Amino acid sequence: MAEAIAEAGRMLPGGARLNCGRRLGRLELVALVVSASEGPSAARCLDLLPSHFWQAVFSWCFDRPNHTVLHGHVYQLVFTALRVGHTNSLRAFLLEYDLAAQLRCAFELQTHRSMRGHILLIANSIRVAMVAGYANDAATFLADNSAWRDFQHVLLKHSEDQVSAR
Repeated sequence: MAEAIAEAGRMLPGGARLNCGRRLGRLELVALVVSASEGPSAARCLDLLPSHFWQAVFSWCFDRPNHTVLHGHVYQLVFTALRVGHTNSLRAFLLEYDLAAQLRCAFELQTHRSMRGHILLIANSIRVAMVAGYANDAATFLADNSAWRDFQHVLLKHSEDQVSAR
């Protein structure tokens, strides 16, 4: 399992080949990391992922706006990183990748309408984790982020619209 997670962290363009000869595609690698990061070993699993892992998975999401299974797996990983307050992961996707700007841009693009629900889930998870005190590092990393500040009113409006429409 650790070998597969480490291999997922390296994220070869076409997937990864494990010692057993089985080839895993991108989606399978991300699903494997999600499975491994559930439960008490979540922080240890996230420790195995280099910072470029986050750039790779978010790039895949934005390159494939209709791939809801992938978006769901990435949301679970972000939620796990927030839940355990994993500083290295939060730094990687909030500071190095500037996820706030990416989410805002993708939300505004008409070509990414199909992933709006996952964008709202990810952004609201970040917002709620910061308010609840689970992700103090996230609040620190986003304190001076103008894209995050500018996205808040849009995020709240669309989230309220979704709740009131039900």
